[in-house]
Amino acid sequence: MAAHELWDRARPAVVVLGRDLWHRVKGGTAARLRLRGWIERRWLPVAAGVLVTLVVVPATHWAWRVWDARRLEEEASVPRTWPTSRMMESAIVEIQTTCNSSVLSYVVVIVPLTGDAALTRFEKTDRGKVMTDTLRERVKEIRFQFEDKDGLPTEAYDLTIDDFVRIFSSSDERPTSLEARGTGTCSPAKYLRADALKLTWVERSP
Repeated sequence: MAAHELWDRARPAVVVLGRDLWHRVKGGTAARLRLRGWIERRWLPVAAGVLVTLVVVPATHWAWRVWDARRLEEEASVPRTWPTSRMMESAIVEIQTTCNSSVLSYVVVIVPLTGDAALTRFEKTDRGKVMTDTLRERVKEIRFQFEDKDGLPTEAYDLTIDDFVRIFSSSDERPTSLEARGTGTCSPAKYLRADALKLTWVERSP
């Protein structure tokens, strides 16, 4: 069979195959163009979403935690004077506290009730000395405990009577007192939840 006859027979198949190949290439190119167009339109929102998820959200959360911790520290560092407590019907106890950098600072003052207002300051001083000696002999340990608004205890601190020193003052109202100053650990968050302060003590065995 002559070459031209073979070509005449094969040409239709070649044409069909070429046309099919062209459509496939053209279709693949169109798909790539569509994908490229979608990427060009969407890359900015997608990149922004990734940036927000991986960088902005963690950074914002960290900054909020730092700000909140600093706010708690500032609030807790303000000196707080608690309502006075009665002790053994013969004295009142005044307590002032602060919580700064996770360190609790406290001042506890026991003021004996000397009674008769007609007494002179010197008489009140002498009576206060006797009363503070009696307190030292009877009391072994004092505890003050913070409680939240539901009455649940948060943190507690113990002081021995030896932590107190006697203070003489020129005040007519309180010429003699026992005072203890000290520090302990504290959590600003727990400290700020405290709504009340409860005072208890342990007496020495007879």
